[in-house]
Amino acid sequence: MTTRRIALTILLIPALSLGAGWASWPYLFEENIDEARVAALEHVDTLRDEQLKAEIREQISSLFYMKNQARSLSGRSYRARYIDDPTVILRQIPDPHEQARAWLEGTFFDSRPGVDDAVLALSSHSPLSRDSEPQFPYSLEWHSATLDNGQVLEAAYDVSIRPEGIGLHASRYSNRIELIYPKDLESRPAPVTMHGEAKSAIPHRIMLFRFSKYDAGITQRDGNLSVKLLSVGENYAEIEVTNRLLPAESLPDWAHKPFEIHAQDQTNRYLALLGSIKVDRAEMRLYERQLQAALRQKSYSESFFNEQRSERLAFKRNQRKYYGKIYFKGQVDSISVIALDLSEVTIWEHTLAAPVYQLESQVKSLDLRRYPAPTIIHDASLESYLSDYNISEEEQRQRIKLYQHAESSRTASIQFDNGAPFNWYVGGSSSNRINFYSRNESGARELIEGIDKYAFRISILNQNIRYNLPSFSTNQRPAFASGTMPLVRPVVKRFEYAAGLLPEHLELKDNALLIGLHGFPEKRWRFYAKDADGKYLVRMFDATHLGDDSKPVYKALYFYGQPASIDAYLLSAIHRLDYDFDIELREPEYPCYASAGINMGGCL
Repeated sequence: MTTRRIALTILLIPALSLGAGWASWPYLFEENIDEARVAALEHVDTLRDEQLKAEIREQISSLFYMKNQARSLSGRSYRARYIDDPTVILRQIPDPHEQARAWLEGTFFDSRPGVDDAVLALSSHSPLSRDSEPQFPYSLEWHSATLDNGQVLEAAYDVSIRPEGIGLHASRYSNRIELIYPKDLESRPAPVTMHGEAKSAIPHRIMLFRFSKYDAGITQRDGNLSVKLLSVGENYAEIEVTNRLLPAESLPDWAHKPFEIHAQDQTNRYLALLGSIKVDRAEMRLYERQLQAALRQKSYSESFFNEQRSERLAFKRNQRKYYGKIYFKGQVDSISVIALDLSEVTIWEHTLAAPVYQLESQVKSLDLRRYPAPTIIHDASLESYLSDYNISEEEQRQRIKLYQHAESSRTASIQFDNGAPFNWYVGGSSSNRINFYSRNESGARELIEGIDKYAFRISILNQNIRYNLPSFSTNQRPAFASGTMPLVRPVVKRFEYAAGLLPEHLELKDNALLIGLHGFPEKRWRFYAKDADGKYLVRMFDATHLGDDSKPVYKALYFYGQPASIDAYLLSAIHRLDYDFDIELREPEYPCYASAGINMGGCL
C-alpha cells in the first residue's frame, strides 16, 4: 500500500460512519447502504484506469464499511465486559510531559511461546495498566531487536518476506511482534532489547469531565474546553467537545485525537468499548462530496487526489467542535470524557530501548529472576487509597453499593460492594433469611411464600446472593428482594519497615521485594514500597515461586524504582457487618421459570 493510500485510510476509517447511497447522497443514515455500495462498485467496474479504480474502491470500502458498523452498533447488546480504569494514568500522573516520559520510558516487553515452537511472541507492557492508553497522541514504531548473542535483527513489516536465519516480523498498526527461528536451528538466542522510535504530541492540557446518565443536555467547561453530554442510552453515550481555539499549527496529522469517552455501570467498573462513531454532519458531507467527485473522474490524477487530501486536512485544521457517539459492552450509568486542549502542543521525539523479559506469574524454581525497572514511576494516588484502610464502620456503610445482575436465563445475582478499598476474601456461608416479592397488576409488591431453601444462596466469600429462577413460578416472578446481608468488616494494622531493617521472611534485592509466604501468608498481608523521597512506587510485576512440591514458597514484587521502605498491612481480625438492603430486580431477556412442573422456553 502506498504512503498516500495509507494516509487516506487513516483519515477515512476512524471518521466515516453515517450516510447513504452514492446515487442520492442523503446525509442521514438509511437502510439501503448495501445496495448503494453495490451500485457504486458496479460503476467503478466500468472505468478503464486501474489506478483510479483502486483509489475509488479504497474510498468506497472505507466509507461503507464504517456505515455498516454504525448500523449494527445500535442493535447490539452485550453482557457486561470490563476493563481496567482508563483514567488511572491521568490521576496518577496529571502532568502531560511527565506522563509521556513515564509511559514511553517505562515500557517493557514480555516474550512467550507463539503459534508453534519456532515462534516467540513479543508483547509490550504499559507501566500502569494493561487496558490504559496514554492520554496524549503518539506514533510508535519498533524497528529492531538485540539478541543475547549481540546480533541485531531489523524488523520486517511484510509477512511475505522470509529472511534467511532468524526473522523479526512486526505490524505498523499494533505492537504485535514475532521472532521466528528456523526449524533446524539448534541454538536459539533470546531477545534482550527492543528498539523503537516514538513521536508524541503533548497537549497544552488534559482535562477529565464526569457526567451521570441523568446529565443529558448539560455542558461542563474548563478553560478553552467545553463538553456537552448530548444523550445517553442503555449502552451508549453521545457527546460534543468544543475548543474555543483552533488546533496548533504544529499538530501532526496522526495526532488529531481530541477526546476519549469511557463509561461505568452501577458497579463503578469501567465498561469495555463496543464501537464508536466520531463524525458530525458537516464532516460527513465533505467525505460524501469527495467520493462523488472521485466517481466522476475518467482517469487517475495525482493532483486531484492530493487536492482532496489537502481539503480533508484543512477541514480538520479549522475544526473546533468534535462529535462522538460511543457504544459499550454493558449498561451505562456514568460517563467520563478525557478532553485534550490541542491549541498548543509540544512535539517530542524519543528513541526507545525497551527490555525484554520472560514473565511468568508462577515460577517452578526458587531462583530469583531479575527484572530491572526501565524507569522510576510514582503512584500519586496510592497514599489517599491506603489511608482508607482506617475507614470507620459508618464510613464503610455509607460507601456500600449493591446492584443486580441477570447472569443467564436460569440464574441472577445481587452483588454487594462492601465499601472498603481492599480485597480481603474470607470464606463462610450464612443462613440469613432473604425475602422475595412479586409485582401485582397494580405495581405493588407481594411476598412470595414457600420458597425452596435451594432457591438462593448467600456467599460471604463473593459478597453476593445468587438465586435460581426455575425455583419460582411464572405467577410469582421475583421483582424485589429485601433482607440482611452479612458483609466483611476487616480490622487492619499497618507496619513500616526501613530497607535495612526488614523482619525475617522479607528481603529486598534491587527493585524486588521477596516475601516468604510462610511468615507472611498472602491472604492476610499487603505490601507497598516507597523510594528514598518517600513517594510510593508503581508495581511493575509480581511472581510466585513454587517449591518441589509445587506449593508457593515466596512471592517477588517488582517495582518501578528502588524501594527504600516497605509499608505492610495485616488483616488482624474480621468482623461481621450486617447490612439491611432492599432492591428492585430485573429479569433476563428470556427468563426460565417453573410452570406447572414444566420449564419455560427460556430454559431450553
